[in-house]
Order: sequence, then structure tokens, then C-alpha cells
Amino acid sequence: MADDRASLTSFLDYQRATLAMKCQGLTGEQLKRKAIPTSGLTLLGLVRHAASVERSWFRFALNAEDVRSLWPGQVDGTFAGTGP
Repeated sequence: MADDRASLTSFLDYQRATLAMKCQGLTGEQLKRKAIPTSGLTLLGLVRHAASVERSWFRFALNAEDVRSLWPGQVDGTFAGTGP
């Protein structure tokens, strides 16, 4: 049994480690490749989505900070343009 904070931290650590493992050793082009041709889902899109969601929850939701998007376009796992 863990309290809410420990449970959330454990869950986030697991999700981060899993995503890092999936991306390990891949080139930038491989990270931008669609999972399947009919999908916009890419590993880079998932990394950007995870970063954006964590940032918004920790900075906006918990600290009431004014947070702008890190990347232009979608951050729902489908955008993996050639931007920064």
C-alpha cells in the first residue's frame, strides 16, 4: 500500500522508463516513423505528448502557472514534425 504521491510517482517512473526503453538506440528518423501507415502515431509524438502533459499538470494544474505549449501543432501523440 502506498499513498497517492508514491503511487503517482511510481506510475510516472514506470511510464517514463518504458517510453525511454522503446526509444533507446533509435535515430531521429526512426523516432518520427509512423507505427503503421494509417496512423499518425510516432514515438517522437509520444515523447512530446508525455512531456507536454507532465509539464501542464505540474506547472499549470498544481502551481497555477501560465504555461504555453512547448511545440506548435498537436501534442496528442500524432505530431512528429521536424521542429525542435
